[in-house]
Amino acid sequence: NMFEQAIMNLVVNAYDAMPNGGKLIIKTKYIESLYDIKLLSNIIKHHSYAVISVIDNGCGIDSNDIDKLFEPFFTTKNIGKGSGLGLSQVYGTIKRFNGIIDVHSKLNSGASFIIYLPVV
Repeated sequence: NMFEQAIMNLVVNAYDAMPNGGKLIIKTKYIESLYDIKLLSNIIKHHSYAVISVIDNGCGIDSNDIDKLFEPFFTTKNIGKGSGLGLSQVYGTIKRFNGIIDVHSKLNSGASFIIYLPVV
């Protein structure tokens, strides 16, 4: 249930980032990491991972905001449009499952949220 809510938060954010419509892609794959892989702010160790990607072609995220995205009460939405708790909940859920979440985005180029969950 928690993981479902985390995915729904990412989907709702993608929807909000595409007010004139757009494309939302949810992909899954399995990887076996034989080497450490450097992500934006984390390193994933040698493991097998289930990878879930939520990708949109919406308005994107300013590079100055990427480091703050998962902080409680931080939001890029207009006043009254978001509490700033959705992405912090996503982060907490992924960490609870010993996972990692990585973000790639540029303004006007959409966003990709990639979740790595260790396979046990």
